[in-house]
Amino acid sequence: HALRSRTVSLLAVDEAHCISEWGHDFRPDYLHIAQARKELAKSSAATVAQDSILRHNAPLTAALTATATPQVQSDILRLLGLGDAARIVTGFNRPNLNLLVRYTSGIPAKLRALNELLSPRSANWQFAPQDGATIVYTGTRRDAEEAAEFAREVVRIPAEFYHAGLPAEERTRIQNDFISGKVNVIAATNAFGMGIDRADVRQVIHYSLPGSLEAYYQEAGRAGRDGLPAKVVLLYDPQDRALQEFFIQQSELAGDDLRAIHNAIQDGSQVWTTLDSLSQVTGMHPVQLKVGLAALERAGALEHLGDEGLRMLFRKGAWNPKEIEKAAANSKEHVRHRQKQLDGIVAYAESNACRRKIILNYFGDVGEAEAADCCDNCRSAEAGPGSRGNVDQMTQGERAALVILDCIRRVHIKVGREKLAQILHGSKAQDILKFQHDKNVYYGRLEAVKQSDIEALIGQLIEMGHIKVIGGEYPVLSLTPRGENAIKQKESIALDLPKSLGATELRRAKAKLEAGGTVEYTAKLFAEGLKPEQIARERGLTVQTIYDHFAQLIERRRISVEQVVADDIRAKVEKAIQKVGSTQYLSPIKSLLPDEISFEIIRCVIAAYAPQTSKGSEVSSPSSISIERIVELGESKSSDAVPELIHALKSKNGNVRRLAASALGKLRDARAVDPLLNLLEHESKPQVRQYSVKALGAIGDKRAEKILRQIAENEDEMYYTRDSANVAIRQLHRTATISYPTNSETLSDTLAPSSNYESRNTQHVSPISQPDDVDSFLTRSHPRPLVGSWQTGWALGFHSRITGADWSRSGVG
Repeated sequence: HALRSRTVSLLAVDEAHCISEWGHDFRPDYLHIAQARKELAKSSAATVAQDSILRHNAPLTAALTATATPQVQSDILRLLGLGDAARIVTGFNRPNLNLLVRYTSGIPAKLRALNELLSPRSANWQFAPQDGATIVYTGTRRDAEEAAEFAREVVRIPAEFYHAGLPAEERTRIQNDFISGKVNVIAATNAFGMGIDRADVRQVIHYSLPGSLEAYYQEAGRAGRDGLPAKVVLLYDPQDRALQEFFIQQSELAGDDLRAIHNAIQDGSQVWTTLDSLSQVTGMHPVQLKVGLAALERAGALEHLGDEGLRMLFRKGAWNPKEIEKAAANSKEHVRHRQKQLDGIVAYAESNACRRKIILNYFGDVGEAEAADCCDNCRSAEAGPGSRGNVDQMTQGERAALVILDCIRRVHIKVGREKLAQILHGSKAQDILKFQHDKNVYYGRLEAVKQSDIEALIGQLIEMGHIKVIGGEYPVLSLTPRGENAIKQKESIALDLPKSLGATELRRAKAKLEAGGTVEYTAKLFAEGLKPEQIARERGLTVQTIYDHFAQLIERRRISVEQVVADDIRAKVEKAIQKVGSTQYLSPIKSLLPDEISFEIIRCVIAAYAPQTSKGSEVSSPSSISIERIVELGESKSSDAVPELIHALKSKNGNVRRLAASALGKLRDARAVDPLLNLLEHESKPQVRQYSVKALGAIGDKRAEKILRQIAENEDEMYYTRDSANVAIRQLHRTATISYPTNSETLSDTLAPSSNYESRNTQHVSPISQPDDVDSFLTRSHPRPLVGSWQTGWALGFHSRITGADWSRSGVG
């Protein structure tokens, strides 16, 4: 009404892409602009024929946007009623922006990259972060809060977070502080956008993958508006795609979904509501509700009258079945379109082509992709050779780097990190042979290097930018332009070498392979007259491991027990075996022998003694105990349950042993440490081993550290048991030893170090590095106050994180 009394000569629509549902930031309110334009035309042309009013009397209209594809441009013209208006497409190229993609596999890698980019000590950028502002865009509210907290606690710089879940006055304060220069680092969702204009933004960092190239470039465009160099960085993890796919899936609505939303809004001329209250009534995710409200508004079933903080004001309209059916069909088309947009940003992130050209082509800009410092791909392609030399003169590590890179180039089917390490190590795994990876020219080329060490070398090459991880749900490795260039130039790449690539270790590994395996190599050295201590020193293993090899050789009748164990000691062990009546468990036998007779010696005697008695025969077996009883004991939280659970570890039933180990982990009683270690000594079932490892980590007793390290590095263990061992080791590092002695007699036993245990089939392992600042940040709790009702806190998602295809939830209490 106010506009009708004025003469409007120019109608300018800023951020015009918001009018198109095919754009990246559709806002239903923009749909009212076309009607307002008609009203302006009517008010100034009372005597003009109706069909020519718009053509002759509507104000000159300019629709302005920095991110509109040709399809969105056409949609803008149609929805504003502009007909064949002139399209001026220019300015998509921002030559002062350096476009970068960092391949960051996993949250720790993202945070390390963020630390480097935000650090005032960073030496790889001509502007220090404190010389201007940085915006870190995240995909979720939780990530925005976590990134800001990380910047404050680890990088030690002031930072704020911003998202739609904050009160309106708090959002206004943060926005004003940022624009005025009081705050220089903001971690935010895409709620931080329209109206933000600060000239000296030096970096825009996308911590999470955006949903489209339009959204990405819109947010990236907030950098370098003063014309000075600025950096735009995408921290790309292929699994980030899952978050956007989750949003896309939530945006597909059927007619029944729209009916549920419509019914949830009360009748009345003006109705206030919030997404949280609608979510409670309908059980739908806020993303679904936003899409549904917009669809209902387009169908005329709702009218959005305005907002106040988190509250929305609506007027409920009539239910038109035909329009609703059309809206539901349109929802499916919208899902397909958003999936196509997501494919576009993923292709941008994974491409080796010029990133600037990809963007300009996407937006229909035919101009030259010129820039002084274009993108990471162009920089890698243009870079001259680094330190070059004859391959024959390279170190083992430099050769290994080129072997890894060229193997990636030559694999006929893309593979991930573990599979590539298996190929290079010469694995006989079924998948390797099935897909004929054993035919690769580099198959077994790094056979002398442990598979875990090969994976570590691959990780270094990823960090250095020679390899990238692509592929969404099933990540695979691919070469970056820098990696391709390294192969062409035979570049010398300096890697931090694992111990297994040292000269001594390679000599040992070569001798082991020539002998036919690790046990055969021990047999070869023993036949040459070396004593157990000398063999251990030569091989870099423990004496206990050598005796374990002896036990296997005795069982195979390759050597005799008399060659290994003195007659008097053998007699004592055999007497103890006869007294116990079984060789299934070593601990009862060990308890009858002097301390100097180790478990390894006992094992050697048993290997020779086995034909004379049944290993499986038992003098006594644990009393029958039900699974329900074990669960009950574990939930009891009583230290009185520990002895019964320890006894259950000896059950013949693997499920009983597994659940008993799990229950002991819950009770966290240090009396369970030695029994769990003894269980691991002979346990063959992988899941029982995994739960025993988890229990040792939960208990947090340093006596378990040695075996946990061995399991973590033992390639014969199942991958999930090794993963659990690594987690348990970190628990030991951050948790003080916890013991729960029930009386003074058990106290010394609880704290006594265990020196009589050595894992089966393990070799010497190099030390695991201490946790860094990122590990420490991720492993400690991060409590946050929840404003509003408990349901509001749940809806805001502070308790959850999406990684890959799964939501990882922390406790809410």
